[in-house]
Amino acid sequence: MLTIKIPNNFQPERQYIIDVIFGHFFAVDYTVQTAGCSVSEINTARGTLVLNDSFFAAAAGAYIKREYLPEVKYYRGNFIPEPDLPVLYGEPEIIVRDKYIDCRIDIFAAVFFMLARWEECLPAPKDIYGRFPATKSVAWQNDFLRRPVVAEWLELLWNLLQRIAPELRRKENKFQLYMTHDVDKLEKWPETSLPKELLRAVLGRAEQNAWSVLLSFWQAKKDITKDPFYTFPLLKDSLLKYNQVKAVFYFIAGGHTQYERFYDIQSEKIKNLLLFLENERVEFGLHPSYVTFDNAALLSDELACLEQVIGKKIRESRQHYLRFAAPATWRHLAQCGIEIDSSGMYADKEGFRFGTGAVFPVFDVEQRKILPLLERPLLYMDQRDYECGGYQGTAQNGAEIFEIIRYCRKYKTDCTVLFHNNVLESAEYKKTYFEVLKCAE
Repeated sequence: MLTIKIPNNFQPERQYIIDVIFGHFFAVDYTVQTAGCSVSEINTARGTLVLNDSFFAAAAGAYIKREYLPEVKYYRGNFIPEPDLPVLYGEPEIIVRDKYIDCRIDIFAAVFFMLARWEECLPAPKDIYGRFPATKSVAWQNDFLRRPVVAEWLELLWNLLQRIAPELRRKENKFQLYMTHDVDKLEKWPETSLPKELLRAVLGRAEQNAWSVLLSFWQAKKDITKDPFYTFPLLKDSLLKYNQVKAVFYFIAGGHTQYERFYDIQSEKIKNLLLFLENERVEFGLHPSYVTFDNAALLSDELACLEQVIGKKIRESRQHYLRFAAPATWRHLAQCGIEIDSSGMYADKEGFRFGTGAVFPVFDVEQRKILPLLERPLLYMDQRDYECGGYQGTAQNGAEIFEIIRYCRKYKTDCTVLFHNNVLESAEYKKTYFEVLKCAE
């Protein structure tokens, strides 16, 4: 049993991060005591671990201020799983005296900073779709967006705890690959202009020649399963082949902008597709339309529509165009009864927006409370220059996706990636898709 003593300010935030670390991630027994102390203290029968408390100690009344953004330093020493460790708050120093450890790194504040995303609540320029860009984040500007820093801080904390409580045991986690698919478009024809596609073929800008384009068009007119975007048989066969993989298909159930309306969720085509995809390792989720990220009423209507079509409760969601704003979008999703969100990747850069690939409970920094919602972070999206708006990540052959998978496997976290059904028309994207699938073995 761990006894954790914490200072008496910012109680909701402190209780949240302790519950997430020790309850959710570690799953160990602990009690929390509030005291008039200036540090956080973890006591066991054999020793004491003291953690720096510089962030919440400095924040006078409110912490969502630019002046409290971290100035990143690096720790290079014992107890860490990588050659160095980003230090957001506190000092890069750990002093060990037998069974007394003085960790000058403010681990709790760092984990809270990454999970709660309070930096995204600060006034800052958004991209043309109203999203917080990765390039404005502390993680990107300090070159650790593609590192699971929360997992690294947790390893440091666990290694320190093992020094004073070697008998302590934590929850055994495992690497889990989630192959997820946003169904933005069901068919290439007629959504794609035949004359434009023919022109691209003639100019050598398409994978097919003009005759192949015409053949594809006429075949799809007769049988939707022949449509180039209808890659669902391939996706289902792949899922059945790789038993370790879990899949989520997100469907749009409404919307009135130019960014959706490419199929009718109540059509027979969609109902037949849902029946075809039904499998115990397949989850159906909502892909809320473009304007729902700050519109709870519309989000609720679309959720009800999808649940009516599918005939069961929808647990998961991912925002269309990755239009996500913390904590408002989380709050709306929780109000509607969504249990798991997976919108949390920057649209312009792949990587660990929350510092982890693992699912975690979310915190509303505006209302200062934990929400009944889990975030399963999206880490990689298939396309560069995709219609969802300036995705400037690596091309489909980039090594970053495999580096992300390596990190997730090392730290035994979920690894959630996104392949749209329509991109698998491309042989190059299809090759990458299968290479990622093999990583589940």
